[in-house]
Amino acid sequence: MIDEIDTLFCHEKQWINTLPVCRGKGLCEHNNGGCSHSCLSFNDEKVECKCPRGMVLDIDQKTCIKPIPKTLCRTLAGCSCSSIDDNQYSCTCPKGSKCLCKLFISINFQKTSLQIVASCPIFLLRGNDEIQNVPSKAGTVKSEQILIIKELYKNAEFTCHANNSVGKVERTVKVTITGPGSAPVLRGAKSGRTSTSVRWDPPHIINRPITGYTVYYTNNGNQPIKNWKRIDVKEPNRDVEIQNLRPSTQYFIRLRANDQMGPGRLGNPVSVTTLKPASRPLVTIEQGEELRVSPLAPFELSCKITRADPVPTISWQHK
Repeated sequence: MIDEIDTLFCHEKQWINTLPVCRGKGLCEHNNGGCSHSCLSFNDEKVECKCPRGMVLDIDQKTCIKPIPKTLCRTLAGCSCSSIDDNQYSCTCPKGSKCLCKLFISINFQKTSLQIVASCPIFLLRGNDEIQNVPSKAGTVKSEQILIIKELYKNAEFTCHANNSVGKVERTVKVTITGPGSAPVLRGAKSGRTSTSVRWDPPHIINRPITGYTVYYTNNGNQPIKNWKRIDVKEPNRDVEIQNLRPSTQYFIRLRANDQMGPGRLGNPVSVTTLKPASRPLVTIEQGEELRVSPLAPFELSCKITRADPVPTISWQHK
């Protein structure tokens, strides 16, 4: 390469020099050998194009372009991005990792949350109601917007909108709730010694017709629900008697409604305590085991019953 500048000029008491002009040699002399940046000529037989740091040769091996990462960006926290074209950004993230941010929308619906990934500006709609529209900061590119619905009981539709200078795109996901949206309403629980009767009303939030109910019960409320005993009750029955319980024991009960698509929301636990075991009556006569009276004289006998459960019937027998 030849620097053709060898002259300085003086203007307002300062020396001014023009920028150097480089001229290629050999095959690089004409049109820079077809290279967009640096050109190397080997014995006037072969031309090799070179790119500055941060750029690579395109498929024509002459034009330098910014490299396009193969991995798509999932988060841009701590990343710096530069534009490749109107639809793509090359991002450098912590620890030197690189990723590609494209203008597209993909929707991922998981069991516990709804995640929507897209380029910005972006906003979300549920039905016709806007539920999130966070403006981007100047000079930044946002690759995803996450909408987490932790308590969705009814079927709903969510629409993700994205727009840039090229146009607008939107995608809609229909969220179907599998099962009733609320738990049955407990109306009463009556305990016996070895059984408990439970009755309830249908849930307030129903997405489809109820097909049945599940009654869970245990004497250890800290264990997971999968370890509780259960009784399945078919609709339209809305009561059940839990049998073979231990007397004088606290039990926890939870209710759940089901429909054709699956189980619904599990109700909060309620506690009941069975009655004490039955006990034989203790009989005492206040006058003792023997009473002496005169002939034809009136007298009274008092019989007392204690510690009897259930309450006994009392009668006298004369021999």
